[in-house]
Amino acid sequence: FQKALETGKRVRSETGLSSRPISIPGVAIELAQKIFEDLAPRKFLILGAGETSSIFYDLLLAKGARHIEVVNRTLARSEALVRRGGKALPWEDLASRLPHADVVIYATSSPTPVLSMETARKAMAQRRGQPLFFLDLGIPRNVDPMVAGLENAFLYAVDDLQEIAERNRQERQNEIGPAMAILEEEIDKFFS
Repeated sequence: FQKALETGKRVRSETGLSSRPISIPGVAIELAQKIFEDLAPRKFLILGAGETSSIFYDLLLAKGARHIEVVNRTLARSEALVRRGGKALPWEDLASRLPHADVVIYATSSPTPVLSMETARKAMAQRRGQPLFFLDLGIPRNVDPMVAGLENAFLYAVDDLQEIAERNRQERQNEIGPAMAILEEEIDKFFS
C-alpha cells in the first residue's frame, strides 16, 4: 500500500498526467487563476442556482474563495446554495453587483442572453480598468458575445472551455507512456 502511494506521487510529480484539468469547471477555474493568480481574495458572482452553479460553488470553496455571491430568480434557491458561505441575492441586484465582481459565472437556463453589451459596458466603466472574467456556461449563451470585445473583459463560453479541455485531454494522453514506464520500474523494484 505504501509503495503504491509513493508510486502515484512519483507519477504525478514526474509526468504531466494530472497537471491539466479536463472538466469544464476545472478548465474554467484554471483560466481564472491565470488571470488573477490567487483566487482566495477575489469576488465571485454566480448567476443561477442549479447543478452547474453548485459544482462551481463547491470548486470555489475548495480553492479558498471567501467572497461568493449567488443571484437567482428564486431567492430561496440562492440561499440553499450558499449554506456553507457566501451571500444570496435577489435577481434585481444583478446589475448593481456586477461591477464589484472579479469573476462572473453565468449558468442559467435563460433562452436569451442575460448580460447585454450595454450592461457589461457600464460595469466595465465602473471597474476603471480592472479585469473582469466572464464564464458563460449557458446553452444557449447567457452573455452577448460582443462583450469579449470590451477592454479587460475576458469572456469564455462552453465551446471555448470544451476546446481547452479536449486539448488538455490529448496532452494527458501523451503522458501515459512515461507514467507506465515509472509504474514498470516501481513494480520491478517492489518484486526484487
